[in-house]
Amino acid sequence: MRFFYINSTRIAFSSITLIGINSNFGWINHAFHANFVRVFFLFLYIHIYRNIRLDSIKYFKVWTSGFLIYMLLIAISFLGYVLVWGQISLWGATVITNLLTIIPIGDKIIFWLWGDFSLRNNLLKFFFSLHFLLPFFLFVLVFAHIGLLHEKGSTDILSNFHLNKLKFDLFFLVKDLFSLFRIFLIVLVIFFNPLIRLDRENFIKANVLLSPVHIQPEWYFLYIYAVLRRIPNKLGGLLIALIIIVLLYLLCFGNFLYSKKKFILKLILDITLVILLLLLTWLGRKAVEYPYNVLGLYLRVMLLLVIFSIILVSFLPYWLF
Repeated sequence: MRFFYINSTRIAFSSITLIGINSNFGWINHAFHANFVRVFFLFLYIHIYRNIRLDSIKYFKVWTSGFLIYMLLIAISFLGYVLVWGQISLWGATVITNLLTIIPIGDKIIFWLWGDFSLRNNLLKFFFSLHFLLPFFLFVLVFAHIGLLHEKGSTDILSNFHLNKLKFDLFFLVKDLFSLFRIFLIVLVIFFNPLIRLDRENFIKANVLLSPVHIQPEWYFLYIYAVLRRIPNKLGGLLIALIIIVLLYLLCFGNFLYSKKKFILKLILDITLVILLLLLTWLGRKAVEYPYNVLGLYLRVMLLLVIFSIILVSFLPYWLF
């Protein structure tokens, strides 16, 4: 299959349509690419939560490689979303790249990033090159992540490490069949309703003179977006978002010896963290108006308190409980 995408602001949007209509099986490739990334991030977040809950994060190298994979996936998905060059693509790229203006030489960095005084062909060419090249680095990181995991071994449901591995039985067969069933559901969505979760605004060609009524990213970025946009100061919003990400990474330095009370307390905090992230994800789709702006302020404060509490509980020795 030939490559039909053209990284030009004039015809990038039309070339996406061309892929879906005129190329052989192009509509399947486009629908699979657009929908699978959403489901992939869902599985990724479940995987991250499972590792936090079962204390797999105590393996520093494994957690660090996984954290880098997550950061690289965020970059790759953002770059790919801009390449569509719809309304959300253009204004999303404008918002994110302009965050660089908070640093002293931000204007020069943005000019280098855009390759021009505005978002034009040079930006699309640069993003297209990165979107193509970064998956190769991702491939290396995934292999390193798997290799480091095999060096240490996984933790089990009791957060203990055992050299004696379990034999294959019906439980693992059911898990594999459930995974196949999830893949089957994705295929059903692709064939019968591939546009079910796509933003309608992004079916409109990018126009610098017309901004969308409500700019919002994909669902897997909504929790960060909800934190960023509800702080009037650009620097403050970015710092809080970075603090949340860094604090989650610092969990790997905690103390993983548990008493019964410490185990129960950490379980409650982990569940609370997930609930707050889900609420922020839901809030990211709402307009910045009452009562959502007030609710967003409380949820943001609660999220920081819960993350600090998880770190505090993780670092305290178990005999204090």
